[in-house]
Amino acid sequence: MADGEPRRIGAILFVGIGVAALAVGLWQGVQTERFVGRAVAATGHVVAVPGQESPTMSGAHPMVEFTAADGSIVRYRQDGMGARTIGTPVDLLYDPAAPADTAVVGGFWTLWFPVAGPIVLGLAFILVPLLGIPIGLRGAR
Repeated sequence: MADGEPRRIGAILFVGIGVAALAVGLWQGVQTERFVGRAVAATGHVVAVPGQESPTMSGAHPMVEFTAADGSIVRYRQDGMGARTIGTPVDLLYDPAAPADTAVVGGFWTLWFPVAGPIVLGLAFILVPLLGIPIGLRGAR
């Protein structure tokens, strides 16, 4: 390998990873926008907290219950909401075609972090080589 080749390969890998992450973020953005467009708002309540009501629940992912537009009672486990006490009201969104599978807390970060995260990561991976920060690959020694 020539002297500059490991750096060039490292830069190409970084840009490739960055482009892939941007694509994931943009795809996730389109999916989130579609979901928000068809979603129905509801207010649910935390009905179980990990370690209190259900020993099989792990982490800070409480069980939320709400009444869907068709009158059915829906329970789902909310990922990434953090610890909440039983009875806490929760504003949420869901797709009426599949309430239990699509319900999510309607906050900005819950909805848009899966979009913003990959986009920020992708931009960072692309900017590192563009700013001239050296990236090299080392062979086994």
